[in-house]
Amino acid sequence: SYLADNIRYLRNQLGHSQQKVADDLFITRGRYAKYEENASEPPIEIRQDYGEVYMDANIEHKMMKKS
Repeated sequence: SYLADNIRYLRNQLGHSQQKVADDLFITRGRYAKYEENASEPPIEIRQDYGEVYMDANIEHKMMKKS
């Protein structure tokens, strides 16, 4: 799915493990893996948390690449 592909892509671009993302979202790695595998859809709360956590991380990552 579009969501599963995008969260995997962003995680890889940032160089984070599934465990790191899961820890940041306060969920288990297995639960997060299901989202990337499109075996389960994350609830809206997790999507919001993901957006908040990883929007900041993505911006910081881009800034470090420029310097």
